[in-house]
Amino acid sequence: MTRKRRFFIFFASAGAMLLFLLFSLSVRQDDPLKKWSQWLPGNKVKAMILDRENATGDVLAKNIIYSDSAKLSLEKFNISELEVRHGLREAEVVFSHELTAARENPKKYYLEFELLKTAYFAQIAVQQQYSEVLLFGKIPSEK
Repeated sequence: MTRKRRFFIFFASAGAMLLFLLFSLSVRQDDPLKKWSQWLPGNKVKAMILDRENATGDVLAKNIIYSDSAKLSLEKFNISELEVRHGLREAEVVFSHELTAARENPKKYYLEFELLKTAYFAQIAVQQQYSEVLLFGKIPSEK
C-alpha cells in the first residue's frame, strides 16, 4: 500500500468520523455545541452580561438596568429595552476600545451591535446580580 493511499484512507475516515460526531451532537436536546462555543472571549463576556447561574446550576437571565443618559438615548432613538437585550446577544465585544475597562471593578465592556440596519454601541458595567448600561448611542456611519 502506498503512502498516498494510507493518507487518503486515514483522512477520509477521520473526516467521516468528524461529520458523524458533529451531526450526533447537533441533534441532542441539551445542545452541547452551543455550550462548547462559550470558550471564546467575546461569548464569555456576553454570557457575563446577560446570564447568571443560580445555586442549582440553572442559567437565568440577568437583570439589565439603564443609567439616566442611556434611557434618554433609548427614547431619542425610539428603541425598547427588549430590542437592546436581543441586540446584545449578537453584539461584538470591542476589547481594544478605550471605553473597555476589564480590569476595573465593576468590569466595563464596549459592545457594538446592529438593530434595524443601524449600528449602535453600548458600554456596560457587569455586576454579580445585574448589568448596567452606562452609555448607549448610535455609531456614526462612515461615508
